[in-house]
Amino acid sequence: MIRLVLAVTIMTLLSGCVTMTAPPREQNVVYTDTEATNINPLLENSISIGEVSEFPGTSIITLAGRLSPNLSNSTFTSYLNESLSNAGLLGEGYVLNAELIESNDWSDWGHSLGKLNRNIEIEYTLIDQDNKVIFSEIIIGNGEISNYNPLHPFYMLQRQAAEKGYSDNIRQLIARLREVDI
Repeated sequence: MIRLVLAVTIMTLLSGCVTMTAPPREQNVVYTDTEATNINPLLENSISIGEVSEFPGTSIITLAGRLSPNLSNSTFTSYLNESLSNAGLLGEGYVLNAELIESNDWSDWGHSLGKLNRNIEIEYTLIDQDNKVIFSEIIIGNGEISNYNPLHPFYMLQRQAAEKGYSDNIRQLIARLREVDI
């Protein structure tokens, strides 16, 4: 009888430990401006993605410890490829590497009311065929949001902020790549 009561008690306590989380969504992150303006002719349709690193990804399993909405290396590569294609920059010739420096994940024990942000900090390096660095910069994408609804799910709010931060980061990257003088 003690075992049954203990099992029911534990199941009742753990039933509230469900976590709603998901990685940032493609439609909210990918750069969609297809107007190819102010592109250096040498970079037009000539950038491919090289090494993408340090993007932790997201797990919906609580015990995995990766609950914050983040992109994985492969997902970020896919979103970046699509963004470069939309901007008229994707092709062969130059290689763009990306390393996540800081994703500003929120603490699991924090609050989600008021103004919050997930500023995404990524270091980009553009290399030519001779392994010469053409462009190297750390870009910080602004992921600021406001929330005044105490019932809004914590991780869904964090995903919105992450989507905004990743999207702004990629937007800034493309604007800076368009201005690169080779």
